[in-house]
Amino acid sequence: MGIELKNQDATRIGYDPGVTPTYEFPRGNLFAGMNLLINLEIDIAASASAGVPSFQIGRAIQKLEIKRGNTAVWSISGEMLELMTKYRFGHEGKANAGLTVATGTNKIGQLYLPVRFAPDNALKPWEYAMDTRAHKYTLAITWRDLTAAGTLFGTNAGTVSATKAENYVDIELVTLQPRPGDRLLEVRPFFRGMIESTHEVGSNNPKFSIETPQDGTFRAMTLVTTEDDTDGATVVSGNVFTDKIILTDNQFKEYHAQRANFVHQATALRWGLGSSLPDGVYDVNFLEWGSVLDVLASDNVKKLKFLAEVTKLTGATNIRAIFDSVEQQ
Repeated sequence: MGIELKNQDATRIGYDPGVTPTYEFPRGNLFAGMNLLINLEIDIAASASAGVPSFQIGRAIQKLEIKRGNTAVWSISGEMLELMTKYRFGHEGKANAGLTVATGTNKIGQLYLPVRFAPDNALKPWEYAMDTRAHKYTLAITWRDLTAAGTLFGTNAGTVSATKAENYVDIELVTLQPRPGDRLLEVRPFFRGMIESTHEVGSNNPKFSIETPQDGTFRAMTLVTTEDDTDGATVVSGNVFTDKIILTDNQFKEYHAQRANFVHQATALRWGLGSSLPDGVYDVNFLEWGSVLDVLASDNVKKLKFLAEVTKLTGATNIRAIFDSVEQQ
C-alpha cells in the first residue's frame, strides 16, 4: 500500500492576449496538483510609465479555469492565484529581476506557483485529487494584454512591448501513483474548487453583503480589498473594512462576527507570515479544524453570506472573494 508522487512536464501555454488556449488533463490519472512557472520578458521604451500593482507577475493571467466537463470548478485571476499560493508554497523565480517602471530591454519577471488540489488546512490531504479516471478535466488560461495600462504597470503610455516567444507559462503535473492495495484504486477522491468573484464598493455602506454561491460546499473564503491608486495601479488596501466581518445565513443566525483587524491578524498567523502579510487580506475558515467528512456533514457551510461595514476609497474600490470549495467527483 502507499502512494508515489511524480512531477512530469505537461505543456507550455504561450502569451496570446484575447485568446484562451486550453489543455486537457490526461485521462485515467490522479493528480495531486500542478506547478506553474510564469515567465515574462518585456521591453519598456523611453516614454514614462508609473505605478506597480500588487501581485504584478500573476496579473499577466486574467483568468485561470479548470472545468470538469462543462462546469468550472476553478475560476480565478492570476493575481489572486498568486496570493493564494505564493505565500505558503510558491515564490518569485530565481530569474525574477522585478519589473520596475524604469526603461530597458529584456526585463524579466518570473513566478513559481505550486497549485494544490487539497485545501491548505486539510487534515487528510490524501482524500483529495483530480480524478481523470472519472471525468474529463480541462485547463484554460486567458492572458491579459501585457502592453496595456493597468496590467504590469498602472500607466505605461504605450511603452511596453511583449512577444509570444518570450512570455509563457510552463506547467508540470503532480501525479499520484497508488500502489497495489491502496484505497485510491477503488474510490474517487474529493477535489478542491476555487471560485473568485469581484464586488464593487461604490459608496460607504454599513451592511455590504457578499453571498456564497448556492451550488457548492465551502470550507473557507478569502476576502481581498483593493483600490486603484492615483497611477491607475490596483493595490491591496486595509482601509475598506471599518468594523466587523459577519458570517450569517438567511435566517439571520450568526456563525462568525469578528473585527476585520482581528481576522487579518489571524490570517497572518495562520499563513505564517506575521507582518509580511499584505494589507487587505482576510482569510475566514468555516471550519478551522476537521477533515473533508466534517465539512460534508456540516449545515454551516451552505447558503451563507457575509455582511461588513465598508468605506469607498478615493480610487475604484473592490472586494475580491475567493471561495474554497469541496467538490465530489
